[in-house]
Amino acid sequence: MLQILHIKTSDIMGFEHEEFQETVVIMPSIRVSQARRAARLIAGRTEKPGVLVIAEDDCRLGFIATANMVHAKTRSRYAAYVAQDAYAGFYWLEIATETMEKSGAGLLAFNDGRFFGELAAFGLVRREWASTLYGNLLFYPHYKKGYADTELTDIARHTGMIAYNPH
Repeated sequence: MLQILHIKTSDIMGFEHEEFQETVVIMPSIRVSQARRAARLIAGRTEKPGVLVIAEDDCRLGFIATANMVHAKTRSRYAAYVAQDAYAGFYWLEIATETMEKSGAGLLAFNDGRFFGELAAFGLVRREWASTLYGNLLFYPHYKKGYADTELTDIARHTGMIAYNPH
């Protein structure tokens, strides 16, 4: 099961999670009660170990900057990015990591019930692949709102590095 951590963007400079994890799930949030409910559900629906970081954006930096900051402060093989209202199916992380391993992809688009793998609005990223794009960041940092997930998806698609599993 994923361990749930809660940090605030105002405290992120002091946050260090040096312990290597198989997966770090990054959940930027402005609605903490909603994020906690989603985090408990997400963590409870996988048996894979790792860390889920609720990153409370009390500085109003936005999803992209908050996700990038947490990504830069953690170490893992995979990094997932999800919203505070994400809903996970049973064994979601087992299915996702198995799909990534079999495909060798750099990005897996989660089935969000809306884009069906065409856009990784929520996704699982192989850090080794992502580091070739933006260094130690998850998303292109100059987007302020939106489009970072679209760009990441387009890069993965055009380089043959995207995967999708409807389950």
